[in-house]
Amino acid sequence: MPHCGRRAFWRNGSYERHRLLLGPCRVQRWRCQSCGRTHSRPPEDVTRQQRTRSWQETLMRLYVLGVSLRATAASLEVLGCFVSPASLWRDVQRLQAEAPWDTTAKLPGVVLLDETWLPLEGRPQPVAVVLDTAGRPRDLRRTGPDFDWTAYFQELEARGVHTLVTDDDPAFHKALKGCGLDRQLCVVHMRRTVRRRLQRMRKGKDKILLTPEDAAVLRGVVRLVRELPLWGGQLLLVCCEWAHQGMVRLSPPVLALVEHVMDRWNDLVRCVRDPSVPSSTTGWRAGLDASSPEYGWPAA
Repeated sequence: MPHCGRRAFWRNGSYERHRLLLGPCRVQRWRCQSCGRTHSRPPEDVTRQQRTRSWQETLMRLYVLGVSLRATAASLEVLGCFVSPASLWRDVQRLQAEAPWDTTAKLPGVVLLDETWLPLEGRPQPVAVVLDTAGRPRDLRRTGPDFDWTAYFQELEARGVHTLVTDDDPAFHKALKGCGLDRQLCVVHMRRTVRRRLQRMRKGKDKILLTPEDAAVLRGVVRLVRELPLWGGQLLLVCCEWAHQGMVRLSPPVLALVEHVMDRWNDLVRCVRDPSVPSSTTGWRAGLDASSPEYGWPAA
């Protein structure tokens, strides 16, 4: 219906919208004889964008699983629908912002928690997104510098959550001490951290000349983070004790990396103890794959 509510209007051309597997369709545009505004009645599931509503929901799931927007745009192009990755990104942001959330609904026992930025009230703002293990958004909460993560985690616990899959944000670590939730540390984020620190030791601000002891320990750390054996934490603890006792001479950046991984080991291997707990918040394609040669073995 037009803006004024009148029912007298003229035809005013048409436009094409793509229904993906069903092919394109023409949508009639109408102009009101009274107010002059235009309107149209697209078929079911067709939106003002070039993507149908069901495809936009599929896009959200692909995005959560880690499929890039460029890859999604390329798949749409194969189907004859030419959409830029920027348009798909706007779809993701809009769907997140428009999703209705029941802040009292029960949640699964294991959920994934991550922060992103959504356009709210005319400007991007940080938002906490809670997903179930199938990648479906279950809760959305605006955050910020003064956000009380402890209270939010206690709320999630009251709604049935017992395990959070998160990255290594210091705010999460502090808040988890104030509630009874278990945490699975995102394996992808930890591997990125290890790789980033290795790169800094080679050519960054922590650049050092690796000794044979440093190289051997770094190889061990990389292998442990890659394979995630349950006994890895004990091995890292012994390595730290030997380094502090002077039995093994390690450079400060190397020792700092070993201690960093050791302190988080129990949260890192929770997914090994319980296969129902996802190992990452970023999906099966995101981050650096454990078997990738780009992971970087340190050279002696």
